[in-house]
Amino acid sequence: MIIDLDLEAGVANVETYNLVMHPVGPQTSLVLRPEDSGTHLRIMGGRALDRFERRDGEWRIARRVMLIDWSRDDLPGNPVWTTIKQGLRPGGPGTDPSYAHFQGT
Repeated sequence: MIIDLDLEAGVANVETYNLVMHPVGPQTSLVLRPEDSGTHLRIMGGRALDRFERRDGEWRIARRVMLIDWSRDDLPGNPVWTTIKQGLRPGGPGTDPSYAHFQGT
């Protein structure tokens, strides 16, 4: 977690890393492709970019942006970590969404 706190202004920009593990199958709301042939595990790594504001003495999330940096599916019959999906694309300096978040734009 990275926190840029301005107590005097009552605002904070925060970046929080997360890891999500979600079963995917007929019992979930997620759609399976025909070749998946059953349940599998989707694992995603990402970040939450939050702007907190203090209002009436309480800190609350005023804005949240969720980013998926990477995602992979562990499919039945395949070795673990075999199917990798693209997340954010690498770019030049200052292109990551957290750069603008911490610049206040």
